[in-house]
Amino acid sequence: MTVGVLLPVDRPGIKILDDWDGMGQRLTASGGVILEDVEVFPHEFARRSLDNLVGRHCSTLRQLHLAASAAGAVRNVLADGLDYVRRQARSAAHSMAETANQDPFVQQVIGEIAANSFAIDAAVAAAAAALDRTVAAFAAGGDAKVEEALLQSALTTARTQLLLGQLGPRTAERIFELGGGSATSRNNNFDRHWRNIRTVLNHNPLLHKSRVVGDYLLNGTTTHLKEGKVF
Repeated sequence: MTVGVLLPVDRPGIKILDDWDGMGQRLTASGGVILEDVEVFPHEFARRSLDNLVGRHCSTLRQLHLAASAAGAVRNVLADGLDYVRRQARSAAHSMAETANQDPFVQQVIGEIAANSFAIDAAVAAAAAALDRTVAAFAAGGDAKVEEALLQSALTTARTQLLLGQLGPRTAERIFELGGGSATSRNNNFDRHWRNIRTVLNHNPLLHKSRVVGDYLLNGTTTHLKEGKVF
């Protein structure tokens, strides 16, 4: 039987390697751990199951946290894009505008980035509201109501992540349309947005999530939605 334990990191025999080398969002994953004759006390065993009601709620909360992190990166794309245009960017080679902020092509890109960020933020807010409804269902009591709230919360958060998968990386790429070669300067570090968003999206299988959402909508299948793992 597989069990979990919660241990203090300074316990003798525990060595944290800190060797995770992801290209972005460096704090969203853990590296290797070496355990050598580590003493574990009875009260340190984790008895909560992933697939019970509380475990599933916590799983959705973790997934929403990842989505919110990626949404923040998209917001930073907009903030960096605005600052770059106002501070440094030039109008396009064949534009009739004298300055970048008056260039209709630059304005269009900023508008697209802003719209994408708005859509993602709205989806994150909807997922947070669904999670709140689960909390309310727990407080009201009744497993049937909690079960339905958990399913809807998991589905809403999954769809939010799928939306991020489509709009997030594209939005991070669009910032480079605001200027020429200077937009790729290491000093700007604009590529960090794509790397951060892509890293967050890679923590869980989006292809699996989209299939599970589709299977639920078509056939009412809830198998993976109830595992308490990636939904």
